[in-house]
Amino acid sequence: MPAPNPQPLDLDGLPRHVREAFLAIQAEVAGLRAQTERQDYLIAELRHALYGKRSEQLDPDARQLAFEDLETAVAEAEATREALTVRNADGTTRRPTAKRNLGHLPDHLPLP
Repeated sequence: MPAPNPQPLDLDGLPRHVREAFLAIQAEVAGLRAQTERQDYLIAELRHALYGKRSEQLDPDARQLAFEDLETAVAEAEATREALTVRNADGTTRRPTAKRNLGHLPDHLPLP
């Protein structure tokens, strides 16, 4: 079942920093979607190279090129994931710190 078309959002009513954050996240999602589509295409090409009809199968050189493209895509995905991983000083992975507003309430709000 296809997803319904979302209504366009009116971002003009939002504060500037919220609008900028939304647009940044939207751009990141679009980039991930493009990367996913490329990987899906490469997987389809690989499946065709391996399991295509006999008359449509690639020769060994063309098959090797398809494997090299797939290896490149996998290496790019791993590099992207590695770049997004936050590490401790000893090299172990850790969760990024939560962004909280503890103790920095506006002046007009009472302290708890």
